[in-house]
Amino acid sequence: MTSGSTCSGPALRFTAYGRYFEGPPLGPYAWTLNHYDSLSTMLLPGDNGTWAVGLVVAARDPDMRALREPEVWQRAAALFPPITPWAAGTPFREVLVMSGSESRAAGGPGMVNVGDAWATTNPTFGLGMTMGVTHAVLLGDIGLQEPEELIRRLDAATGATLPPIYQRLRAWDEHRLAELEGVRHGLPYDGDDPSWAVAKSLDTAKLFDGDLLRAMTDIAWTCATPEEVLSVPGRCERIATLGGRAPFPRVRRNPCEATRRSCRPVVPAQRVGPEAPCEER
Repeated sequence: MTSGSTCSGPALRFTAYGRYFEGPPLGPYAWTLNHYDSLSTMLLPGDNGTWAVGLVVAARDPDMRALREPEVWQRAAALFPPITPWAAGTPFREVLVMSGSESRAAGGPGMVNVGDAWATTNPTFGLGMTMGVTHAVLLGDIGLQEPEELIRRLDAATGATLPPIYQRLRAWDEHRLAELEGVRHGLPYDGDDPSWAVAKSLDTAKLFDGDLLRAMTDIAWTCATPEEVLSVPGRCERIATLGGRAPFPRVRRNPCEATRRSCRPVVPAQRVGPEAPCEER
């Protein structure tokens, strides 16, 4: 499987700046991954009173490299309400940096490509193990075969199962990186793609409607496709109605600079218009 994505090279990539914390148990959280105009925040609950918090940015944004500094990271994390209490725990590691985490195809012809050997996906979505186990089940169902027949059957089974998931995540990466690049240069980005508009609207609407939260979870856990989720009567209309709301304050482009200036005031969020997703679907 090959892809013509422009985000597979070194120019457009994500970089995650994360810290590990420990402390007493904290309350429930609405969602572990939230997206803002300048970065995304990620919460990874652990066991024995530990957890991790990540700030995911565009790798080529030089302003965000200051997040390597623990004091800057802490002040930036304090700007985002969903992770504020978690980032106030006791850190037991310095800031850890991981780059090149976008989705990309791997593997090659004439080989049994399974899991990450076939394709990797953005780890912020936590689907690497799911993709790998699904591949292992497909391989087990095929059973022992001559090498050429095994490769042929696995390719056919893979092609009927996993590419739509990979392609959806790859498209999200491309849109998100383009959005962050536009913010960096002060340019708006709408993606000119109805599926991107729907994804952004559903990402907001899920926090205001229990059924839409379950729908978003079904997509995130690969229990249902976006098409199946949107086919349920009434959902598209609720996404359109609730998708224009802003669940959290929008932070200006450069949180690192903002923290050095005692945190600038936030400005209202700008979301996709409420009618566009359903009318263009």
